[in-house]
Amino acid sequence: MRAPSLSLCLSLSLFLTLPAAAQPAPGYGAKKTTLCPGSKSLGGLEATPDGSWYYFDGTDLYRVKGGNRFKVYSSQAKVFGSFLRKVPGKAALLFGESSKGTITEIGIGALPYFRKVAVLKYNYDCAFGPKGEILVSAPGAGGFGTNGVYLVDSATGAADLLVQVKGPSGPIAVTEKGDLLLGIVSSTYPPPPGSARIVRFSLAKWRSAVGPKVLTEKDAMVVAPNLDSVSHLALDRTGRIYFTDTKNKVVWALAPGPVPVYRASAGAPTYLVLERGKGPARLRPYQPVGGDALLCAVSQWGKTNDLVRIESARPVLAGSPKNPVPPKSNMKLTMAGGPPKGTGILLFAAGGLAHERPLHFPGLDSPVFLGLDAGSIVTAVVLPLDGSGAGGAGGYWPGGYKVSVHAQVFLLSPKAALLGSSNPYRF
Repeated sequence: MRAPSLSLCLSLSLFLTLPAAAQPAPGYGAKKTTLCPGSKSLGGLEATPDGSWYYFDGTDLYRVKGGNRFKVYSSQAKVFGSFLRKVPGKAALLFGESSKGTITEIGIGALPYFRKVAVLKYNYDCAFGPKGEILVSAPGAGGFGTNGVYLVDSATGAADLLVQVKGPSGPIAVTEKGDLLLGIVSSTYPPPPGSARIVRFSLAKWRSAVGPKVLTEKDAMVVAPNLDSVSHLALDRTGRIYFTDTKNKVVWALAPGPVPVYRASAGAPTYLVLERGKGPARLRPYQPVGGDALLCAVSQWGKTNDLVRIESARPVLAGSPKNPVPPKSNMKLTMAGGPPKGTGILLFAAGGLAHERPLHFPGLDSPVFLGLDAGSIVTAVVLPLDGSGAGGAGGYWPGGYKVSVHAQVFLLSPKAALLGSSNPYRF
């Protein structure tokens, strides 16, 4: 097939479709699963590298994998769980509960075990340092109204106060470089708008506080100021920070300022953990599935506790009539799920790739995937996208070619920034 013939035969007319509402932000998808009734007290959520995830419902610790649920541990009485964290280098979870302040190591391998690690009253969150150091947030030396971060000795259970700031206990996380992230909220209830923030203590700084020294907020750098609330933190493989905002019922990404990823229609998002993907795609809008995902607990107190899996959602390009397209017929290509009010560049090529190739562009922190043979691209059509990110093109298909035609849409934001691509489509 000659390239000019294809470009002449695809005389296209553009059309738009009506928008559709969605809870995830554009470019993301979300799937909801009910964990337990609202009468239960959800107290911890964690994902592990084998594809399992764990949650505690106030009395029982469960493992979920492949749609199957297994009970791992039961407490003697109902307790208020605070955190679950995978222990680095071990088939174990660290479980914190605030009723008595107990922190327990629970084996999740072939030989389960239970080991009391420490007691830290009203513990809230936990993270691990680069060398496996256990960091736990709990009230500081001043009790309630002070937010402390402790270094916990896993052998003796001793707790060394490293950081103390004003406000109730807050979420913590550790970056790949070892910096400590701390969420700070106001001690005033209800918290005034814009009174919460996320700060960062460098690795060298928080390690310098081991011993009698105690750091304050003056020793930190503000990462995200003027937030309404911050409940829990998570980081993806690129280091991007995500947090739950229970006041506004939103999961935000810092990119670098807050950008909404998911908005709950009912209930409040609380626990937030990263489920690490195996593919090259990133947790960014309009990426293929297989990259990182966020697991978020959404609680409607007294009604239900749900798990929402938030992941990238790639726009879908499809044709009508379906393959094989009859010769001498009118056909159309439609795409749904693109950037609202953005632009699509619909490319046609004489050849496709067996496996899509990730393309990296300066200033774009996620790859754009190409499924066409770049050397055989013969024409391009500009598609204006409507308020739901949908658009398409139609034309006359004469048929009679001995090769297939391959199409794919590259996506531009309303400000003409490259965002990603649709699936490749062959007809």
